[in-house]
Amino acid sequence: MGADFSGVDLLFGENGQTLVCEINSNAHIRNLYDCTGINAADNMIKHVLTKLSK
Repeated sequence: MGADFSGVDLLFGENGQTLVCEINSNAHIRNLYDCTGINAADNMIKHVLTKLSK
């Protein structure tokens, strides 16, 4: 994809097989936080700042 950030929707098939349902151009970081308690925005900001400093 070449995207710095994206949202990947996963499904679970037979025998626990992980399947990619779709890839979105933007990640829903609020949903990620609500489900996992991980604030992805912190890491996204660090990544952007690193890219800008190059």
